[in-house]
Amino acid sequence: MKFVKIVLLFKKEIFKNLHNIIFKKIKKRIKPLKFTSFSFELTHISKINHLFSNYEIKDYNNLFPESLSNIIFKSEEYLNKKFYFLGVHFEFENEIDWHYDPKDKKKWEIKKYDERKIHYSDSPKDVKIVWELNRHQYFFTLAKAYKLTNDSKYAECIISHILSWIKQNQNFIGINWSSSLEVSIRLISWICALDLIEESEIYKKNQKIIFEEIYKHIIFLKYNLSDDRLIHTNHLIGELSGLILSCMVYNFPERNKFLSKSLKMLEKELKDQVFQDGVSKEQSASYHRFVIDFITLIVVFSKKFNIIIPNTITTTLEKMIDYVSSAIINCNNFPMYGDSDNGRGFIFSENNNFWDFSHVLSNGIIMFRKNEYQQNIDFNEESFWLFGTEGLNIFKKIKRIEKADNLFYCFEKAGHYVYKNSLNGIYFFVRGGVFGMGGNYFSSHSHFDLLSPILSFYNLPFLIDSGTYIYNGDNYNRNKFRESISHNNITWNKQIVKPKLNFGWEKVCNTKIIKNIQHNNKYILKFIFENIRGYEREFILNNECVIINDIFSNSFNNLYWHFHLHPNCKIIMNDSSKVLIENKNKKIFFSSNKSELKIIKSEVSFNYGEKEENFCIVLNSNVNKNEIISFFLSINDVY
Repeated sequence: MKFVKIVLLFKKEIFKNLHNIIFKKIKKRIKPLKFTSFSFELTHISKINHLFSNYEIKDYNNLFPESLSNIIFKSEEYLNKKFYFLGVHFEFENEIDWHYDPKDKKKWEIKKYDERKIHYSDSPKDVKIVWELNRHQYFFTLAKAYKLTNDSKYAECIISHILSWIKQNQNFIGINWSSSLEVSIRLISWICALDLIEESEIYKKNQKIIFEEIYKHIIFLKYNLSDDRLIHTNHLIGELSGLILSCMVYNFPERNKFLSKSLKMLEKELKDQVFQDGVSKEQSASYHRFVIDFITLIVVFSKKFNIIIPNTITTTLEKMIDYVSSAIINCNNFPMYGDSDNGRGFIFSENNNFWDFSHVLSNGIIMFRKNEYQQNIDFNEESFWLFGTEGLNIFKKIKRIEKADNLFYCFEKAGHYVYKNSLNGIYFFVRGGVFGMGGNYFSSHSHFDLLSPILSFYNLPFLIDSGTYIYNGDNYNRNKFRESISHNNITWNKQIVKPKLNFGWEKVCNTKIIKNIQHNNKYILKFIFENIRGYEREFILNNECVIINDIFSNSFNNLYWHFHLHPNCKIIMNDSSKVLIENKNKKIFFSSNKSELKIIKSEVSFNYGEKEENFCIVLNSNVNKNEIISFFLSINDVY
């Protein structure tokens, strides 16, 4: 046993040394650009394509009669320099300070940053706060307000914010140049919003300085891609997408070279970062949609502008939407698992419900014309801006098809399993397979949510994932929300996994499915953890109940089970072995063959920076060899 530990420690040190050697070589190979000698002439860049040109305002007003008032309300807030992002209120009396963090009431220093080591001794705690404002995704709401009302003040607001931003973010120095992904998202936001206001006088008057800054963003991106990382992530996909979209809309000397190279790189990244069955390898629902956002822009506008892209980019997007169609919950929410920072690649329609993925299916219906995507969803506002009136006509032709009462979806490569029963509105999702992308020392956006079921009855959520809440500046909550205590599984009496600071895991564990049986509308799934001997978790699913059997062939001491309930759930009755749970007048029974069930208060975070209380059912027990501990969730009191 001591010899095994010594070997593992030796391997760990070798890996760390190898990582440092490679990283140092990469850093030496990449020479920083001398942007101080950067010169620009308007002839360097010109606009050659228009993104949004095939829509009618009257169609928008007919389709979304209540949207205009919401757009105006939000836009007036932005005119008054009032914002709300990631649980934080921003409000500026005078000019916006693009480096200010209102949560910590501090400014980020104006200096050069390394994205890997952003925080300094007295810095604001969470860099995401300032980054979110500087993504400028609220520009599109202002642009819509201008387009729908023809009131120039909304276009003037966008331009004034851009000019203010340029003045405060000179020479590629400061927190807003620290992340190439943030640069790309801001570039996408500018391109899309400016397309809607290009008829305004304020835009025409400031076109030269705006084009100069767009060109700077493009050049910065090209030579600061995150392709020097050992494990490539959604960051590189987002960066490449910003480059590609720029090349589709603007002409500049390097355009053809940048476009060709970026498309090849994007094709490779999608192959490396997405399982063959269409699931993001980062094992995060939020980042799965994040990647879909970027690729949707590329596929839609390449077709519109007759730009040839690798076919695998389109087919990968289709598979990713196939997965969303299969795993989406009946209320069009998507199951929350893995990290989430409320990130979107673009925002064409502000939605208070981040987990509403119906827009993905609305877009998918138009792009791929699949009946199975039509799940009682409406034509989405995002689809209107992407596809216009032509898209609406296609959407109307795709009719919903009747589906079986019981549906079971298996994504073997990703290790995801979904069961849906329409009779009693049952929804079941569980994640098995690999822990995360890259394994030990990586898996940056994974949680210890393996074999943690998400469960609905009567189309209402009962068992849920607890979310993310925070990335930086709060180590306790960062670890709490991503470890087993915040998921519907077991917390062991020894360290099965070990998180790194903020992102990634020093030690991970994978699961493996050993049984997948379907017979007479009954489904049985059984899994093992690869590094926990003597334990199996089994799920038995039918149209009335879900049974969870934890099967032990070894004895274990002091184990904790947690089952997290949706905040809408109330505890109607509770004894030591049975709990009656109610959500909106619909009741289910939760029971166990162990008689020490307790109810505690816990926390769930549906949005980054926000959390609320919920109930959690807890069991603490030792287990004997060959013991089975069972949990029953049922619409009937029969267990």
